[in-house]
Amino acid sequence: MSSKPVNGEKIIESVDDHWIVLVKPLAFYVLGWGVVGVLMVLAQAINQESVRVVLFLISLLTITALNHILMGFFLYWKASSLVITNRRLVDFQFLPYVRHDLRSIKINEIDEIEKIKRGLWRNIFNYGDLKINLAAMPKPIEIKNIPVPSRVAGVIHGVENPSLAQK
Repeated sequence: MSSKPVNGEKIIESVDDHWIVLVKPLAFYVLGWGVVGVLMVLAQAINQESVRVVLFLISLLTITALNHILMGFFLYWKASSLVITNRRLVDFQFLPYVRHDLRSIKINEIDEIEKIKRGLWRNIFNYGDLKINLAAMPKPIEIKNIPVPSRVAGVIHGVENPSLAQK
């Protein structure tokens, strides 16, 4: 998105996914390092040189794959966001060479915003989903893993109805 305003459009707020979405990839990463450690210990315990080299190479490839997967998750988390402007909502989902999704919703087309925070973890860490109902669409648009969804919905309602936001 250009930093210059287009037809009077201003960025009100930019919201990234909640950091909790990185917990699963980090757990997978730590578990993977445990597997690598077991392979290294096993490589040291085996007397055959050829098997040792193969286990060492498998460990090295596993470490490389784990680092790339974790970096991909982190990059996706950092580059994907919801941008609220004075005219529309723009939802970016970006991962280089793999995914470049862009959803744009005009603020005046929004019929209803539903905030969903179900479950213990979502309530403890204060994140949830937004379902945005449009009058022209039978299914709502779902935006997942938003931190403090009630605040984000309030910002959208404030842009939608500026007279209500000032009261």
